Amino acid sequence: MNFSNGELKGEQIPIISEDCICRYYNDTLNVECSKGFFVGGTIDLKIFSDSFDLRAYKYSCTYTDHFETDKSEIALSSKDYKVNDSIAIKIDAQMVYTDTTRDYIDTLKIHGVLRLAVRDKEYSFEKKWQEERIQEFYELSKNRPDTITSLRLDNLDLNFIPDEITLFINLKKLDLGNNNLSIEEFSKLSVLQNIEELSIRHNKLNQLPAEILNFQNLQRLDIFANKISSFPKGFSDLRLIELQMESNDFKKFPSELKGMTSLRKLYMSGNKIDDYENEIKKMNQIEDYN
Repeated sequence: MNFSNGELKGEQIPIISEDCICRYYNDTLNVECSKGFFVGGTIDLKIFSDSFDLRAYKYSCTYTDHFETDKSEIALSSKDYKVNDSIAIKIDAQMVYTDTTRDYIDTLKIHGVLRLAVRDKEYSFEKKWQEERIQEFYELSKNRPDTITSLRLDNLDLNFIPDEITLFINLKKLDLGNNNLSIEEFSKLSVLQNIEELSIRHNKLNQLPAEILNFQNLQRLDIFANKISSFPKGFSDLRLIELQMESNDFKKFPSELKGMTSLRKLYMSGNKIDDYENEIKKMNQIEDYN
């Protein structure tokens, strides 16, 4: 079969491969299409060795419409595929939803070609989103990264900081939260001397990266939900305005905070510090805390 360029269409709203994932497990090819299909809807396609199952759903806050297949034709560019292969899937189908109580019939036509990478069972739309964001970062690093002042690399399940981060020398705001970064990875940040806001929340760190002490312009620091129990020598020299240090392993009120006269917002609940609120109240410049 000759697979020409095309896109699937649902209710005249186009759906392209970027809206779909393809997984292969249990001898079944599973295709799921989500955003962009039709408002509040998805399609699910399961392809077995000699048959297939195509389903479509439309959702609202009060109901789910399940479209039945009226007629359909599914064809693959190859029947010999495995994880990490690429595959083209041609779909020509008409789906119908009938609601006898409302005397309502809805018809959905799906026609076109999907080109997808075959992934394993663990692959998900979240994984796909993470891959796309990482790719966006690498593209940014090739196109005047010195002009970028704000960068988000959060929620990407990273266990490393890309080496290209050193190219973003004028960064003022950097979010590395919700990853799995080790303390050694932060040495790559030593060249970023213009950082004003930094988030390293949810990284399971048991100590504060020493590189942070060199950020002389740092005003806002977020270390929420790590395993940090103390601040290093020199921390009080930072001119922080806001510090989020909730849900760490501090057992006593850090003495370094008492000398930070620039600090205006301090959030430290969820540690193991007794009566920390009274200590904060002694810092007359604090405007907001928990």
